[in-house]
Amino acid sequence: MQDIQLFNPPLPQANSNQVSWYLPHGASVALTLSNAMQHSKQPLLIVAPDSLTASHLMEELSFFNGNADNILQFPDWETLPYDHFSPHQDIISERLAALYRLPSLQHGAIITTVSTLMQRIPPATHLTSHSFMLKKGESLNPDILRTRLAEAGYHHVSQVREHGEFAIRGSIIDLYPMGSREPFRLDLFDNEVETIRFFSPETQRSGDQLDEINLLPAKEVPMTDAGIEKFRQSFRQDFSGNPLKCTLYQDVSEGICPPGIEYYMPFFFDTTATLFDYLPKNTLVVTIQRTHEKSHEFWHEIQSRYELCRHDITRPILTPEQLFLQPENIHSAFKQYAQLRINPESKKNMVEFSTEA
Repeated sequence: MQDIQLFNPPLPQANSNQVSWYLPHGASVALTLSNAMQHSKQPLLIVAPDSLTASHLMEELSFFNGNADNILQFPDWETLPYDHFSPHQDIISERLAALYRLPSLQHGAIITTVSTLMQRIPPATHLTSHSFMLKKGESLNPDILRTRLAEAGYHHVSQVREHGEFAIRGSIIDLYPMGSREPFRLDLFDNEVETIRFFSPETQRSGDQLDEINLLPAKEVPMTDAGIEKFRQSFRQDFSGNPLKCTLYQDVSEGICPPGIEYYMPFFFDTTATLFDYLPKNTLVVTIQRTHEKSHEFWHEIQSRYELCRHDITRPILTPEQLFLQPENIHSAFKQYAQLRINPESKKNMVEFSTEA
């Protein structure tokens, strides 16, 4: 094994080329990756074995880089496969923000886990067709905005507190867009946006002004008329029996987004996507530790949950293949990119770093 310094790490030079690193566990991994990001002219997809490792990497990379502006995290839903409840809105917000920025990421990294990478996700057209800008000085009809926000999955509330909520009180419109760290307050003069400001949900006080804001969809599924009709057709085509006996089918038909709807995502689209569909073509894929083993463990968990849940005739479920990539699909996709493996299962042809003074 070759002896290499942490501050000048070797990187693969072309697609299908692999480099393996051996590093002691802990912050040395993030430190070396941070230096790799500075030397690399391509974005990194960092695949961690679990959510805890991914969270630690996010914190450590932000520390070593000085900021987290070019480091994205694509978090897990933090639900079990086929759960009857949905991820927290803050999680959906972070996921949609990452997907929105990822195709144009030229430098930096996106961090995720191998189990999250196995999930099928909405196609890019879902984000582009349900995202829109609001600008200071433009004409804005509150009734039209209310309809548009509802179609994008936002909830109308009396007081905005969480991502995906909005409130309209006369000439004042409060919004908490997905992907934003803070909510916004719009003041209208007649039908013109006079000011856009940050505001605090706790104190209700307004802050600094902005010229424009970007609104992403509030859900990973489209609750539009077209999306609902697509769901209804797909549901009737895939499942036998009377769909009116399924509460979830009835809720969606009435425009209600029921808990756990994310596990019916393929019914809303002609085709779903994966995170690989969002990656720039020159992405460097970084896998850490037991990626292969973890993917098979998660696939086994998916199959076990499917067998446990599939006998409920009042809530039929999709097959694992409809919702997830199999481990073989993941590792086949890896081969389309330059790869960097850190502490993999095999120690063959590994580069060992010098970490002693």
